[in-house]
Amino acid sequence: MDTLNAANRYFYFGMICFVAMLYALLINIYYLNYDIIHQTYITQLSDDNVAAVLETSKRWAWISLLFLPLVIISRVLYTAVCLSIGGILKSDEAAFMKYFNISLKAEAVFALMLLTKLFIFGCIRMPADLIELNIIPFSLYDLLKQHHLEKWQLYPLQTINIWEVFYALLLAKLLSYNNSKPFLSNLLFVCCTYGVGLLIWLLIIVFFTVSIQ
Repeated sequence: MDTLNAANRYFYFGMICFVAMLYALLINIYYLNYDIIHQTYITQLSDDNVAAVLETSKRWAWISLLFLPLVIISRVLYTAVCLSIGGILKSDEAAFMKYFNISLKAEAVFALMLLTKLFIFGCIRMPADLIELNIIPFSLYDLLKQHHLEKWQLYPLQTINIWEVFYALLLAKLLSYNNSKPFLSNLLFVCCTYGVGLLIWLLIIVFFTVSIQ
């Protein structure tokens, strides 16, 4: 924990981006293929259309690599803002950059999740379609194995996962290391700040998903 807390945030951010880009690169090269697209749209697209979709997906997959650092920094900022608002309401004098640094270090959980997905795909089971390719391992959706759900149900069931639990626990542990407060007190703080922020985000995504259906 000392090593994690003391790690240079620029180097650490670079390592998180490296893992995310490595994951996206390997998925694009080894798993995003004709069979995956064909199995996903088997009753909807002709062979020519499947090839066109694959070509477009490959092109955008390479471009999306450039946006991964922005996605990661946005997620870190969102968590830091949630924690910071909670700190302000509690009259906590911790600076925003302290919360930002803690949120960044906790991203190790999601980097581990990506590596776990690669391990599962490489050693346990190959994804059969795009749905399986995008499943978060050990999420509620993964455990239920339900493929006939409404679109608006997919994101919440994916977001309820063991990694979010680990993320909250690591946030609380890092907070305890920095403010010397009991772990359970900081865990409650995380649930009331990041947890509420995550719930708000889920409601926004569900609202827009239902609206465009």
